[in-house]
Amino acid sequence: MLLIILISLLTLLIYKINLSYPSTIPPIVQTIFQAISVLFANVFIVIPITFVLFIRDIGSIFSNKERIDPKIILITGASSGIGESLAKEYAKPGNILGLLARNEEKLNKVARVCEEKGAKCEILKIDISNIEALTNALENFDDKYPIDLLFANAGQLAATRDNFGKFEWEDSYKPYIDVNYTGNIASIMTVYKRMKVRRRGQIAITSSIAGWLSTPMTAFYSSMKAAINSFARDLHYIAKPYNIHVSLIVPGLIRTEMTTNPNQPFSHNPRYYESSDNLAKIIKQQLSYNVFQICWPYIQYLIPFTMSTYPTRIQLLLSSLLVDKLSQEFPPDVISKNCFHVPNFCLRCVIEHLCVQKQNEAQQTCPECEAILSIEEFEDLDLAWEKAPFRIHIEKISEPEPTTEYTQNGNDLKGDFYIVLLNGTKLKFGLESIKNVLSLKEAINKQTTIEIDKQKLIYKGVELQTYSTHGKTPRKLSEYSIVAECHIQLLVLLYSISKELSINALTFDLFWEYPRDKRRDFLDGTCLIYTDTGSNSHIFDYKRKTLVDIPSMDHSGDVVNDAARRGHHRITANLAEMPSNVTKLYFVLSSWSSPNIGCFPNPSFKMFDPSNPNVQLCSYSISSAASSRAVIMCVVSKNREGYWNVFEVGKLSDGNARNYAPINHTIMNMDQFFS
Repeated sequence: MLLIILISLLTLLIYKINLSYPSTIPPIVQTIFQAISVLFANVFIVIPITFVLFIRDIGSIFSNKERIDPKIILITGASSGIGESLAKEYAKPGNILGLLARNEEKLNKVARVCEEKGAKCEILKIDISNIEALTNALENFDDKYPIDLLFANAGQLAATRDNFGKFEWEDSYKPYIDVNYTGNIASIMTVYKRMKVRRRGQIAITSSIAGWLSTPMTAFYSSMKAAINSFARDLHYIAKPYNIHVSLIVPGLIRTEMTTNPNQPFSHNPRYYESSDNLAKIIKQQLSYNVFQICWPYIQYLIPFTMSTYPTRIQLLLSSLLVDKLSQEFPPDVISKNCFHVPNFCLRCVIEHLCVQKQNEAQQTCPECEAILSIEEFEDLDLAWEKAPFRIHIEKISEPEPTTEYTQNGNDLKGDFYIVLLNGTKLKFGLESIKNVLSLKEAINKQTTIEIDKQKLIYKGVELQTYSTHGKTPRKLSEYSIVAECHIQLLVLLYSISKELSINALTFDLFWEYPRDKRRDFLDGTCLIYTDTGSNSHIFDYKRKTLVDIPSMDHSGDVVNDAARRGHHRITANLAEMPSNVTKLYFVLSSWSSPNIGCFPNPSFKMFDPSNPNVQLCSYSISSAASSRAVIMCVVSKNREGYWNVFEVGKLSDGNARNYAPINHTIMNMDQFFS
């Protein structure tokens, strides 16, 4: 009943917002319709058919149907990994093996092992990307030994740390496509045409779980495997009338020379890999029954396959959450310059590993490849750990204390406490040396050069006052219950606008240079306006230049100079005429097409009074936002007295002018500091 009501409401919604095009589905309900369609299909179609097929398969197991036992097998990519394991598995007296690969030395080693088991081996030293040589070799072998079973198994990972991100087609990705897709298709079609004449044969095509769901840094590899999946399904039906059986092999994490190569971008800890020899046994067994899709380890296949059936928006959401989490919790770069792999250990595990070695007075090495770390590399990792944003809990910093008990004597306090900036910078101080708020601000000034009167410190929702209410006595840290391991939030006041300043408006000029590898791209300057209710009410950007509700603001739109390869946006805010319910203006810089701000040389912004543009009130160079898609540069916040303050933020964020949701989420997590 609830389902019927839901469908009725959705139908009404479609009719209401889509009168002009009744045969389409509006984007806002597509995800719901996709989920319901999958549910209906599984319950009323997939499960009943699966049950019937299961009963039929049970019957075939107990039948006396003869199992297929091929005698002449040709394997591409036979020099190592899965191909090598398949050759050894099919090696027995009476069998003829064709071993095809580029590396003749490795092929000879595989052939010797197979011949010791009684098989006859023919070595075909061929580069599978050389289509003409490949075709000739396969035809010559088939003339001599008509192939019963072809394993199209050649493969090469299409991304490494050295070449990922270089988009020179001929020099970078085309060779991988020639091996993973074009070469495999050429070998399959060459043999298929001959099997078709003989009206018998088997073709087994090796794919990957990456073909069901793309992973970071494997877009080309995953897309080629997805294409192989589609090709195998189509060929399965086309070849069936000619008594040619096509199977698709979908391996998970298998321990091979290719997957465990530390030069590859996703070489994982070997403990998560399964044996290629075990996979070969399973493949041989299931091919004897002409099973179409062979997946092992099955649980590794099931996860990406299940995710591939989710509605598109759910897939994108899960992928973004995974990538955001990994980008925060893993080292930002290689662990050592001597490492040739991306880090697969999280930052916490790396630090624990190094600290154990340090305690044991052992040489500090990478936990994966044993590369020796220099002192500077260890210090960089230690600093990354100290500044790791996932270690900083905003709730603990901003959460007000139910009752505040002031301690008059804080001389016995020991241990370290931390100062956290909004941009993620983390400073460490000792309670033994710093006893009051004034000395803390002076220490912060020494480390950061941030002036004392521009520092605003917040702990548990309370601002730390430098002096007591009566007189000039410095307030002690113990009065705010600050103890070891506390985290105190530091806000940096760029400028304070009071009645005495007589500045009624501010202008933010945002500058950028074009990326070196692009003709033109945009760094979008955006102002997100928040009201006293804490909600985002308006957005000023390149397309929303003026708004009727807030006539006191305007945006210049895109102002570019192609000759100088520069561009800028200008946002003007008339603070004196701002609506009374507007309390905060967040100024954001974000990349439009390029993957991050680091693609743009020297992004910056300036703040000045429009009536006196030659006097710069504040300027800020965004030097630490290179790895991010967006940065929240500053916020103009109205205090309880009605005066406006400008605070530096420098907070990195996902999102851009196409999608402000991640930026809004980042702002909401820190908005309480500016109340």
